[in-house]
Amino acid sequence: MAPYQEEHLLDGSIVISISKDRLQAYVVITKALGGKDITFEDAKEALREKGVLYGIDEKKINTILYNSIFDEEILIAEGKEPQHGENGRILYHVAIHKQSKPQVLEDGTVNFKQLDLITNVKKGQLLAEVIPPTDGICGMDVFGNEITPQKGKPTKTILGKNVVESEDGLKLYSKVEGQVLIKDGKLHVSEVYEVSGDVGHATGNIKFNGKVVVKGNVKSGFTVEADGDIQVNGVVEGATLIAKGDIILNRGIQGNNQSYLECEGSLVAKYIENTKIKSLENIESDCILHSDVIAKKSITVVGKRGLIVGGQVRAGEEIRAKVIGSHMGTNTKIEVGIDPEEKSNYEKMKLEVSEIEKNLSNLKKTIELLNKMGKNSSLEESKKELLVKSVKTYDYLKENYKELKDKLKRFELRAQDLSRGKVHASIKIYPGVKVSILNAARHIYDELSMCTLCVKEGEIIIGPYEK
Repeated sequence: MAPYQEEHLLDGSIVISISKDRLQAYVVITKALGGKDITFEDAKEALREKGVLYGIDEKKINTILYNSIFDEEILIAEGKEPQHGENGRILYHVAIHKQSKPQVLEDGTVNFKQLDLITNVKKGQLLAEVIPPTDGICGMDVFGNEITPQKGKPTKTILGKNVVESEDGLKLYSKVEGQVLIKDGKLHVSEVYEVSGDVGHATGNIKFNGKVVVKGNVKSGFTVEADGDIQVNGVVEGATLIAKGDIILNRGIQGNNQSYLECEGSLVAKYIENTKIKSLENIESDCILHSDVIAKKSITVVGKRGLIVGGQVRAGEEIRAKVIGSHMGTNTKIEVGIDPEEKSNYEKMKLEVSEIEKNLSNLKKTIELLNKMGKNSSLEESKKELLVKSVKTYDYLKENYKELKDKLKRFELRAQDLSRGKVHASIKIYPGVKVSILNAARHIYDELSMCTLCVKEGEIIIGPYEK
């Protein structure tokens, strides 16, 4: 038999390990061999001795001991990671980067002329907000030490031309009306929208609340609208241009009877051909050919050719050209002395008055006939209703008729008092030209040289050329 050996009893043990970032603590518990088992308090004491104070999961300790989970590394305490601060950023309140996207119409068709490439903004409009960086939230390791977060970085300054900031520097507003854009990392508002090439399918129609400059041509079928001036360095084809300022065409218009130009300021063009124009100020050109042109003030055609041929040219004050008409007797209508728009309204009122007179005459006959029928016998209900309706309509039209006649009379009296209105031709006026000044008209049957036409005692007279 072997000699007696004294039995060695082993207590349970606990080992605590810490992760490198000190955010996790792990425990390994070994089973007692005849000795003392690890208790909850033993585990807590071991954690305290290791310095673990934060994020201890006491329920997990109990679970390990209750279920006798031995010799297995288990996460027993967990710290809190810091939340690093967010970098500052820009929150835009307007579309900065627009993409070429044709407009889809209600019927499913696509309008490739409406690309909506411009972001128009008004004066004082909020463009963007600067969102400041945040400091972040502190974390905690398992030893109870605070972990400092990284602070967010401020965003770069984007204040550009025509952009102002609020007192706290956190809001950016437009200083002017115009187009908002990012250029060289800065937020700008440009009062000028520049098209480097043609206005066509690549750009779509242009609608801008400032000045528009087109370096190329404006293609047929496209529209340019501006709250400021429109300047075109190339040719305007059968297009539409509408400006609240001036229209300046460094070359001219080949309208093909499809072009329409309108401006609240003046219009200047190298040449005007087969187009329709309305200006609330003046029009200047080297020549006007077969066009319908209206200016509230004056029309000046005294460039190299200084020629007006064909169409209808109307001005409120005067028309000045070198040559009016052509040797071929081209029908050319020249009209001055009355605001063309007022004259147009006058003609519309005359037509309206004529129409009302016809209606009044017909209504009067109807009323007289129904009254006569009512005297002889009782009228049917439908005819009674027709009589009442006819009388009401007659009274209404009669009142309108009186108002329109008064307006016409006032216009005619004002036109008689006007003394303005002259047509100047420094070289020649050809036969085929009809000149209207105020309410007087004169057809030119013989060539006239170096002359000025004006009204005297209700007649158009021909006098020497007035510079």
